[in-house]
Amino acid sequence: LYITLRQQDYALLMGAIALFIVLAIVMYVTRKIDWYARDSG
Repeated sequence: LYITLRQQDYALLMGAIALFIVLAIVMYVTRKIDWYARDSG
């Protein structure tokens, strides 16, 4: 991973992919949370 990040051509791409993966994990973990439960009662 360190060698890949040293290549500036792929640094932005790796960053975007990592951010997308993190966002996907957050959405997967919080998919069962009822965000509006506290507002309805």
